[in-house]
Formats: sequence, structure tokens, C-alpha cells
Amino acid sequence: MDTHLSVAILLNVIGAVVVTEASSAEGIMRLQDIALDYAVNSFNEVSRTQEAFKLYSLVNSITSDSDKATTFQLEFTVKQTNCLKANFNKEKCEYQNGKGKIRRCFACFKFWNSNLNFPETFVDCVPARVLNQKRSEYRKGKCAEVIQAEESHLPGMYAFSKGASS
Repeated sequence: MDTHLSVAILLNVIGAVVVTEASSAEGIMRLQDIALDYAVNSFNEVSRTQEAFKLYSLVNSITSDSDKATTFQLEFTVKQTNCLKANFNKEKCEYQNGKGKIRRCFACFKFWNSNLNFPETFVDCVPARVLNQKRSEYRKGKCAEVIQAEESHLPGMYAFSKGASS
């Protein structure tokens, strides 16, 4: 199933629960989990490896919640698994031991409380050697665009680093 469709279905299923609990800690954590899954799945779509990556660690999370939207700034790592992308099941796939690639990721999400199906997004996953001041400024700028975005009913914005994803 298409990752974007899977996420849209997931958002529809729990959307009512999240909207009613959006300001609760449980609702925020559910949205954060959705955002992390979405970010990892999106990275898997653009990475040039045959094996899928899955969340390895959440490094930092900054959340802002208002009446209109909930925003997340997430820093996390993903690690390559033994599973091919076509057969990926995060609960069943183990990390590659020793040789598995690790990527440092940064993602921003803005979930509109009235329209959870189409979050504004930015996802960037790169090898640690690529992280520098210029990359950090690029990430902050893209995240600011997501946070400042006005509500629309169009699919979210995606940004990926070409050439540094594998």
C-alpha cells in the first residue's frame, strides 16, 4: 500500500480521537508517533537502499500546541534493517548488526486540528558526516516555513535531501 495512503488512513482512523484529545498529553504523543512513522516511511521512499530503515532513537522533540494546530520539531536517528522495503514491517524487522547505516534526521510537522489528513511536513535524513552549520540553517529555515504555513486543504510539502540519503 502507498505510504501516503497508509498514513492518510491511519489519520482518519484516529483523527477523531486525536482532535478530542489534542491538548492532552496522550493526544500529543499519538500525533508525535504518527509524525515519526510518517517521517521514517517517507525517508524509506526516497532512500536508495533496498533495505528499509526504522526509527533507532528519538534525540529531541519540541512540541507546540494551539487551538488551530499542533507542531513538532523532531530530531531522531534511523537505522537500516534486514528487511526489504517491499516486505517492511517495523515490528518484525530487526536492525542490521554492525554494518547497518544510520542516518540523522530532522523533521517538522504541522497538524491542523481541523484537517489532520494533510499535515504540513519537512523531512531530512542524512549521514552524520553531512551535518554542518549550513545544513542546520537549511533545516531551521524549512522548519520555519512549515510552522508559518497557513492552513490549506492540499497535501503537505515534502523536502528530501537527494544524493545524501543512502
